[in-house]
Amino acid sequence: MKKICVLSLLLSLVSFSKGYVETYGKFYVESNGNNKVDKAGVRLNVEQGKFKFKTNIGFDELYFKKIGYSRFLNKDMEKRKLIDYPKYADNYDELNSYMYDVKQNVAKASKASLEYAMIRDEKADATLKAKVKSEDFGDIYREYVQLGADVAFKFKGGVKLGLDNKLNCYIEKEQRLRTQNKIYLDVNISNKANIKTSFGIDHFNRNVFENYDFKNWGPENDIYFTTGLDFSVKANENVNIDGKFSAIKNYRYKLKPYAHLNYFGIGDYRKLYTEEEVGYLCEAYKDEGHDFLMLQNFNFNSVDLDWRHMPENVLKSYLKVQYVNKDFKIKVMPFANAIFSYVTYEKDNGVIYGLNAEISNKFLNKYLLGSKVKIVETLRNQTYFSKGNFLDLNVYSAYEGKINDKLTLIPKIRFEYLNRHLKHEGVLFFRDTKFYIEYLLHRLKGEVGLELKYNITNNLMLNAEAIAGLKFAKGEYKYISEEKQRNLSDNAINEYLKLNFNMKYEWK
Repeated sequence: MKKICVLSLLLSLVSFSKGYVETYGKFYVESNGNNKVDKAGVRLNVEQGKFKFKTNIGFDELYFKKIGYSRFLNKDMEKRKLIDYPKYADNYDELNSYMYDVKQNVAKASKASLEYAMIRDEKADATLKAKVKSEDFGDIYREYVQLGADVAFKFKGGVKLGLDNKLNCYIEKEQRLRTQNKIYLDVNISNKANIKTSFGIDHFNRNVFENYDFKNWGPENDIYFTTGLDFSVKANENVNIDGKFSAIKNYRYKLKPYAHLNYFGIGDYRKLYTEEEVGYLCEAYKDEGHDFLMLQNFNFNSVDLDWRHMPENVLKSYLKVQYVNKDFKIKVMPFANAIFSYVTYEKDNGVIYGLNAEISNKFLNKYLLGSKVKIVETLRNQTYFSKGNFLDLNVYSAYEGKINDKLTLIPKIRFEYLNRHLKHEGVLFFRDTKFYIEYLLHRLKGEVGLELKYNITNNLMLNAEAIAGLKFAKGEYKYISEEKQRNLSDNAINEYLKLNFNMKYEWK
C-alpha cells in the first residue's frame, strides 16, 4: 500500500510540465560541542502553464548542545573561556526544551509560494502571488501569510510601468497587518541595459511595543517610504556592470525597517559578527553585570527590549563589475550602507562600507584556483555596531576528477584568515561614568574535503561532500572606565567536520 501511495505521488508530480524535488542536508560538528544542522529539508518546485508552486520544509541552524549560562558556573572573569564557547549556550538566561526549538526551527525554515500569471501579452503583464513565510530577527519571530499582485503596462521602446502590492497578515496573539505598495518604471534598452526605478509606501497597523505592554509609547500606525534604483549594463561580451541604490525614510519616528536590514555586500545584519564573537563578546560584555553593553552589538537578539523601531532612515548602495572569459572570472563589488536616527539619537548614526572581490581560473578544464576577499569598515554607531574593521581572506583550490560519464570526484582545499578590530566608547546608563572597549580577534581556518557528483539517471542527481578542518582563534579584550581596568586574552583550537548531501530529481 505504501509503495502505491509513493508511486501515485511521483506520478502526480511528473504530471506538471516542469519542476524538481530535492532533499538536502548540511551538518556541522565541532570539537568544542558546537554541533548543528546547518540546513536540512525538502524542496519542491513545480510549474504547469500559468502556475508556479514552490515550497521548502526543513531546519535552519538547529543547534544540539545547550548549557547553562557560564557566568553562573564561574564568577571569576579572568578564568572564563571567551572564545571556546558553543554558540547555543544560553546567552540570555533562558532554558528551553529541545523539542520546543525543533518546532520553532521547522516553522522558521519552512515556506511556500504560489504564482499565477494572469496576463501575458504585448500590452500588459499581471501576476497574482501568495506566500506563507516567517520573519526571524533574533528572539523576535513572526509567521505571516502574504497576498499580492504585480501589474505592469507595456509601452513602446521596452518601457514598463507597474504597480506591485502586498498584504502581510501576521499570525500572533495580536494580529497585525502590513501593506506594501510600490510603483516602478522598468526600461529595457536594446537588450544591453536595464534600468528600474521604484517608489513605495509601507504601512504597519500596530505599535512597535505591542508585545511589551508599552502601548502609550508610540503611534498605532507606522508608515515609511522606500525608493530604489537598479541598473544592469552589458558593456561587452565579457563585462557586466550592475548597481543598486535603496533608501528608506520614515514618516514617524517609530520606523521599523527591520525587514530591510540585509546590508548590501554583507547580507543579514547578524553576519557582522562571527560565531566565535557571539560567545566572546557576550561573555566580555557581562563584565561586572553591565548587561546593557551586550545590546550594543546584539540588541536584535535581546529578550528584554524591542529595538526594531531604530534606525530612522536607511541608505544602501553597491556597484558590481564582473568579467568572465571562459573559465577566468573576476568580480569586484564596492558597497556602502548608512543608517540614521532621529535627532535625539544622533549618536546612533553610522556607516558600514567595504569591498567584496573574487578571482578564479580553471586550468585544463580540471584545476580550479581562486581567492575571495571581503574588507569591511564600520563607523561608530552606538546601538547597532562599533567603530572597527575586519578583513576576511579566502584561498581555495579544487581538482575535478571525472571517473566516467556518471561519476566525478572533486578533492578540495581551502584556507581562510579573518582579522577583526573593534572599538567602542560610551557612558554607563543612569551614570556619568565613561567607558572604553576594544578587542582584536584573529581566526585561521584550514580544511580539506572531497565532493562526489553522481548522475544516477538523466533526471536524478546525487551530490555528497565531506570536509575536515582545523580552526584557530585568538582574541584580546580591553575594558577601561574611571572605576577600573580589565585586560583579557584567550585562544582556542578546534577541529570540525562538515557533511553535505543533495539529491535532486528534475523533469522538463
